[in-house]
Amino acid sequence: MSRAKRWTGSAWQLLPGVKQWNGAANVLRQMKRWTGSAWEVVAGSFSPVTHTYTSGSGSETVPPGAASVTITVDGGGGGASVGTAGGAGGRAIRTIAIAPSDWGASLSYVVGAGGAGSSSSSSTSGGLSTVDMTLAAGTFHMAGNGGLAASLGGGNGAASGGTTNTTGGAANGGQPSGTPGIPGDNGGHGTVQFAWT
Repeated sequence: MSRAKRWTGSAWQLLPGVKQWNGAANVLRQMKRWTGSAWEVVAGSFSPVTHTYTSGSGSETVPPGAASVTITVDGGGGGASVGTAGGAGGRAIRTIAIAPSDWGASLSYVVGAGGAGSSSSSSTSGGLSTVDMTLAAGTFHMAGNGGLAASLGGGNGAASGGTTNTTGGAANGGQPSGTPGIPGDNGGHGTVQFAWT
């Protein structure tokens, strides 16, 4: 990455700036300019920010100045029945280096809903949560499968696309009621989280 310089009257001098390694390159995180008597910050350091989505679908925009993002994708939990818990959704986690060329790019996400609990055999499974993106570091597809309904055995959902993929890692399966005629709990909704630094 080329650095900005200023002419001092006798030589070119690098403008001071703070760089941070983002896993792929040194990224300038702070830019200063010479006012004639002192250096003045014209672009401050990036403030970390986290966005968490618990329903629906949409897109997340890469904030200017970000150097990395940690994405967590949890599938929806399965609904429970009288004596059987619903399965927990799968969890995928990945940290990705962000290049300046990524700033302003869109990352698509879908959040899986929790399954419905039941007092009989009609509980439903949790929904699939996903994140899809193309960045300078590559193209990624992350998924957290929903946990199975109690009526299907209550198995935990798998996960893929993360550097860490944990079957049932969302720990959001519905809990059984234990009382005949009383429905088991609904499964917890999935989540998609973007933690920018």
